[in-house]
Amino acid sequence: MCQSKNAQSAYQHGLGYVFRLVKALLASGYGNESLRFIVITQSAFAVLEQDSPNPDCAAIHGFVESLAQEYPAWQVQALDKTCDDDSLDLMLQSLPSQRELTSLAYRRGEWFKQTLVRVSVSDSSNARSYRHNGVYLIIGGAGGLGVLWTEFLITQYQAQVVWLGRSSEQEIKTALECFVSFDIKPIYYQADATDSVALAKVYNAIKTEFGALHGVFHAALGAYDKTIAAMDEGLFRSIWASKVLITENIANVFKQEPLDFVVLFSSMIAFARPGGMSAYASACVGMDALALKLKRQGWPIKVVNWGYWAEGGGSRITDALKELVNLRGVKPISAEQGQYALDLLMQLPLTQLAVSHTTKPELIERIDLSTDSIYVSPQFESCLALLNAYQPSTPAPSQNCHSDSLNQWLVRLLFVELKALLAEQFTDQAVSAEVLMAKAQVLAKFKRWWLESFAILTEYGYLLEQHGLFRLNPDYESLNRAKVWQQWQAQQVELLAQPETRTLAVLVSDCLSQLPAILLGTVLVTDILFPNGAMDKIEGLYKNNPICDFFNQVMADVVVGFIRERLRQQPDAKIRLLEIGAGTGATTSTVLPVLSAVQHAVADYCYTDLSQSFFIHARQRYQNRYPFLRYQVFNIEQSPAQQGIELGCYDLVLATNVLHATSNMRNTLRNAQSVLAPNGLLIVNDISDKTIFASVLFGLIDGWSLAEDECVRIPGSPGLYPERWQQLLHNQGFASVHFPVASHHALGHQIIVAESNGLIRQNSAYQSVPPQNLHSHAQRRNEFEVGCATRTVELAKNSVEQNLSRDCSVHQGAQLHNLHSHAERGNESVPIAQVTDVVQCLIQCLAAALGIDADVIDTEQAFSDYGVDSILGVSLIQQIKQVLGIQLNTTVLFDYTNVTRLSKYIVEQGLVRTAYPTPQQALNHEEVGCATRTFEHTQQAMVDLATPTPQPILSQEAVNRYCDDDIAVIGLSCQCSGAEDADGFWQNLLHGVDSVTELPAHYLKPEQFSPTKQPGKSYCRWGGVLTHRDCFDPLFFSISPREAESMNPHQRLILQESWKSLEDAGINPKTLAGSRTGIFVGAEPTGYVHESFTGASEAIIASRLSYFLNLQGPAFVVNTGLLVFRRGLAFSV
Repeated sequence: MCQSKNAQSAYQHGLGYVFRLVKALLASGYGNESLRFIVITQSAFAVLEQDSPNPDCAAIHGFVESLAQEYPAWQVQALDKTCDDDSLDLMLQSLPSQRELTSLAYRRGEWFKQTLVRVSVSDSSNARSYRHNGVYLIIGGAGGLGVLWTEFLITQYQAQVVWLGRSSEQEIKTALECFVSFDIKPIYYQADATDSVALAKVYNAIKTEFGALHGVFHAALGAYDKTIAAMDEGLFRSIWASKVLITENIANVFKQEPLDFVVLFSSMIAFARPGGMSAYASACVGMDALALKLKRQGWPIKVVNWGYWAEGGGSRITDALKELVNLRGVKPISAEQGQYALDLLMQLPLTQLAVSHTTKPELIERIDLSTDSIYVSPQFESCLALLNAYQPSTPAPSQNCHSDSLNQWLVRLLFVELKALLAEQFTDQAVSAEVLMAKAQVLAKFKRWWLESFAILTEYGYLLEQHGLFRLNPDYESLNRAKVWQQWQAQQVELLAQPETRTLAVLVSDCLSQLPAILLGTVLVTDILFPNGAMDKIEGLYKNNPICDFFNQVMADVVVGFIRERLRQQPDAKIRLLEIGAGTGATTSTVLPVLSAVQHAVADYCYTDLSQSFFIHARQRYQNRYPFLRYQVFNIEQSPAQQGIELGCYDLVLATNVLHATSNMRNTLRNAQSVLAPNGLLIVNDISDKTIFASVLFGLIDGWSLAEDECVRIPGSPGLYPERWQQLLHNQGFASVHFPVASHHALGHQIIVAESNGLIRQNSAYQSVPPQNLHSHAQRRNEFEVGCATRTVELAKNSVEQNLSRDCSVHQGAQLHNLHSHAERGNESVPIAQVTDVVQCLIQCLAAALGIDADVIDTEQAFSDYGVDSILGVSLIQQIKQVLGIQLNTTVLFDYTNVTRLSKYIVEQGLVRTAYPTPQQALNHEEVGCATRTFEHTQQAMVDLATPTPQPILSQEAVNRYCDDDIAVIGLSCQCSGAEDADGFWQNLLHGVDSVTELPAHYLKPEQFSPTKQPGKSYCRWGGVLTHRDCFDPLFFSISPREAESMNPHQRLILQESWKSLEDAGINPKTLAGSRTGIFVGAEPTGYVHESFTGASEAIIASRLSYFLNLQGPAFVVNTGLLVFRRGLAFSV
């Protein structure tokens, strides 16, 4: 740990102490020994918004990382924590195992590492960074960069520049001669800026001569670095002082001067931290941390981490080092490039910018090429002044007086239902909740709900817990289930009579009475919450609820206040609003009426949700009363641009009780911020604490348990406390965060208003396709927006050439014909006419449920691709049951995932009645759900049914010539090193081509190679590389782009090459659906680890292919080393 009041004292007890310790170890002969130690620092970095960085502790991290590079036999790490974090024992128990992570920060149960992200600017501002005739001080002005900036300031702004340095005027004569012909010449003061008294004298002289000082540049360089073994502490400390101590002196000396800016010239060494440059690395890291600390104290400070310049420090490096730099793709930064970069930094809402001119950005240390930042210049000023004196337009309600009583009953009912489910599993011996869950065969997705329920039952005394083991409280062991329900029904009468508790009481009865069935998966909770797809039951939670109404009204107040402020600034402004997860429209119904007064200024209100079912409900409710209202499927967890949502253009984004129902809040808030215009507002209405009702009932909904970042959530709940909202919003690009009704958070809700800083951060893979192209692509696929993310990827050529397109507008007749052919080819006893009739009815039912035309539905397309989820599925199944007169459970949609599969299932199970109605008889002019359709059996479909079936490829006589033991290889596809396909591989074999080559840089970074064995490095730099291993079309295989990114390459390759091998065999892969076709895969473990288990697992490689093709045969993955192919083949026959 290191905490001191000033830099010199901090150095002595922090960085200096560590340096002396290492020197002592080296002097004792440990330089070549295997040694491990960990340095713990406190608050070195500003990871969270409230963190105040400690510069000396940060400098230690720079030193330790350089030390690790210089002495690879040593295992050293620098770990940072705050005084509020867990104990050291808990922290070290969760320490990531990757040895290369030598500098990490621990905050509230999470580990963080520093990364660089690329930034670009959509449009440059005309704002000036410097004053005409301004006065500027450049510390180290006689150096290479100082001279460049002096020339720029004098020629472009006629500024007076003052130099300060330790050299004598004679020693900088050459630099001064550069300005002999200038009308304005720099003035030089010889002084040591590490001496605060000397710096103060120069400041007084400047004020006396020029009357003002407008900005300070710190461009000083220290002495040249050495290895730790060759460097004494005097040199080490002087290099540190040239960066950190001078910066501290600037803060102390100029604190009374209203400076426009202080610019610190740092280095990319702060991120690389290479061996042999430990002093400079620690100095730069320390200065960067001090700059951020000063920024948080209100200083107008900017830091530039320069890459390689030919001038300045770059002129001091050796020719050999220059050659190495060139091989890494690094080019010298020109004066024009440097000045543009600094001018850009002055405009950006950033404190720090790293600048490098390179042709190989992947070699930049700490860079994250998967993410890009785009800065959008603000088109209007901040409107947050409206919140300064905000008072709610309606009085706040009081707490529901029935809440405690309802909670007591809810927990009691929960107890008797779980006790009944567990039956004899509860004994006198205490058992873990997980063991009980497994014995009861509760679905794994309910684990979080299960654990939270046990915690609630323990809190209320029904269970006794000790060391994580539970047993029944003897006082409640004899509690009778039937009697409890009888008592509840009597109590329920009173609750049903109260408007604010009526819906709560209904949901308690309906959900808990079906609780065992829900937990076992035989009933979907959405079937209960949205019976027959209707919204009425769940809508009752929010409609005419005093607490919900109050917080929704606050949102509406902020919306209208913002619009009026915008119109005050710009009377002709056109406002765009987007509501995330609008659902049943509780917030929308409050906001839309108040927009009537400013309707002329509203250009767009985009009502979004994941489910199409909510749009049907909303269209029926709002009809045509709001011409600016439109509907779009939008998943906030995926890239907005890939879903046709424009980036950086919405003035207001609203979200009520939806953002917490996502897996990663940082990703969610980043996506929400990305659609906002600079100075636009995100207005969030969300839970402020957990409740018994929400935990027990809403906890049964899938979205409640999505969180993968539990460290930032309320324990046992997906919600966030206000301080967490503030921290995450600040870290994800929101400049200001406000809680306009903080005094009312005890009511269980909170309103958060956050203003975007205009710096949009998105996955770089999503930036390559313009939003307008994405929008047209979605329209082309389905003629309505289905919210499926798309990517620009290289599609396997064979898939295109064989014309096996998955376009949703395939003619229905052709699809029916394919189904007919498949049935006869497989000798299946399925009555074809009946199957086709069922297909037609399902198409019409699906079209009605979605509110789209039937002719755009592809019978092979997954229901989920059309936006059918557990809610819309209820409505779809209800319609199918009504039309066909059969009984179906909503869960059938997850087993039979498209029209073709579901149709076959219905017929094969004999579910259809004998007197089968035609679609016209069943549905002609009949109202189904919220849509009215006239269904037609097209003549074309009937003609196609009469089309002769294609003859089999092989005659029966030819088949009989083969005995049961024969094997025919009829299709082949492969990717090999040096060959894109089997033909290329064969040619390589014929010509003796060696496909083993030197590994490219993106496979093996130069610094990760060593000709001798070293920990953390490879001593082999040769291998066989698959050129197109990362070319994959996820949507073709009905996989989300995010899931595809997390998949083991083996899984992607098997999917892709298996499809191509079937094409090579002349088989349409779709015709294998439902057949007893087996998949046998030989695969070696790769140790691949990513964000999802399914993506990393080797075990499901075969299952992925089997699931996609709907194969009913065995699916095996075989791993027997070098015999893997032989064993896989043996299993298959």
